[in-house]
Amino acid sequence: MPVALKAFVVICFAAMLFFGYKAVAAASFFNLRRIDVEGTERASGENIRRRIKASVAGEGVWRADLNLLSAELAKESWVRSAVVSRVLPSGLRVRITERTPQAVVRTSEGKMMWVDDEGVMLAAVTASDKMPEFILRGWNEGDTATAKKENQSRVKAYRQMNKAWTDAGIADRVSEVNVDDLRDVRAQLAGRDAGIEVRLGAENYGSRLREALNVLDDARRSPKGGANIRYIVALNDDRIIVGSNPNGAVN
Repeated sequence: MPVALKAFVVICFAAMLFFGYKAVAAASFFNLRRIDVEGTERASGENIRRRIKASVAGEGVWRADLNLLSAELAKESWVRSAVVSRVLPSGLRVRITERTPQAVVRTSEGKMMWVDDEGVMLAAVTASDKMPEFILRGWNEGDTATAKKENQSRVKAYRQMNKAWTDAGIADRVSEVNVDDLRDVRAQLAGRDAGIEVRLGAENYGSRLREALNVLDDARRSPKGGANIRYIVALNDDRIIVGSNPNGAVN
């Protein structure tokens, strides 16, 4: 009997703790009244607060699933990661780490969209955004693991081009780069050379574009002024082909 009595007392005590916990957790004392959001520059703090309120409604701060909240907030545009912590009795603190825009992509519908280094499409370019020297075309807009991996490679190639061309002082001479096929990258020139495409292949983007532009500039200084040039092939580091149409070179 003493053993059974002890077991009964333990069970009763555990039940009291359980129901007491539920009562305390559900008390208005722990109702969500304040949400502090830190680390947002582009991400919408209002959207973050709205998502939290919807998830915590009826649960209170004490019973809120912080891991689930963090995972939900990572779905917000511009949010790479989120850490949610309790500020008892009635508050939550959210620390946001934002995604960093790396390039602008022209979609198949003609929209200009920021993308990050993970190939995530973030948001449309706004009038107040500072545009990069050149944009990308040929983005895989599919929602698959393959598309994501391909797009990560495209952003990596973009960063290589951007650094090489900026260091060489020629980035402003390109308006758009077609990265649909990374084995056959094609740069569309800007300004007076807007009708000219330069084929760069899959590597050495800096040296190949620089040599192509040198050949173009020499042609511009010739009597004809390079008026018939429509494309430049720089697939080999030691040979540049200039042409007026896809079927034949002019020199």
